[in-house]
Amino acid sequence: QLPQYVSLLEKYRGAINIASSYCYSVGPLAPTSTLPDDNFCLKDFTTPIQQRIPEMHVHPIIQMGGDNALHNFGRAEIFAKLFVAEALKLNYSGYFLDVEFHGDEHYENAKKYRDFLHVFGSALHEHNKSMTVLSRSVDSHATPASILNVIGGLDGFVVESGTHEVKLIEEFVRAMGYRFKPRGGALLYPHGELNSKPDIQWVLSAMTQSGCQELAFFANFQDMSGVMLTEMKRWLEGANNGTMHGVRQ
Repeated sequence: QLPQYVSLLEKYRGAINIASSYCYSVGPLAPTSTLPDDNFCLKDFTTPIQQRIPEMHVHPIIQMGGDNALHNFGRAEIFAKLFVAEALKLNYSGYFLDVEFHGDEHYENAKKYRDFLHVFGSALHEHNKSMTVLSRSVDSHATPASILNVIGGLDGFVVESGTHEVKLIEEFVRAMGYRFKPRGGALLYPHGELNSKPDIQWVLSAMTQSGCQELAFFANFQDMSGVMLTEMKRWLEGANNGTMHGVRQ
């Protein structure tokens, strides 16, 4: 809910410096495609954040999946033109991409995704905008680290690796072992299992050891504890150019 989200951002002002919310769900694009003027996120997210916390970077989430994603990989220029114009019009600092598609053992779809991201990221960079990409796993056929690690237009890379369960933290540490050329990071689901001080300190220590610089989390306010946020803030204050990216759920 927006009031709780804004209160969180204000409380951790200076630590959380990027705010995101799911704003765009993209279908198959054509040369004549346009973005809707009545963006449901504008009134409910973008404008309130920009008015209350003007120094906050707003990175709306663009969601695209399945056949729509595979179709649009071949229309990167159209995609970039639409969303760069939108960022300039609404004063976004960049975008957070949540793209899901079926990979293949030869990584052909991943290579198309890589080229798509390069076009979009480069277009954003021309206007001093940035791009962060969410990956479900660093080992999947869709988004393998070996391919995404060479994308020139990628500023942030956030891995979702099941860290909402303590028993899967080892997977998270292994995933964070990749030293990404972009700002490598992790997406956390702050449920009760990661709200104890020892557990979150363990995770943040692993992030430090792996050279991670960006931490994203879905803001589930019912389960998020002050312990987790306090430890996140302490980690960020000690990190070199660290970023905490609050994603509105």
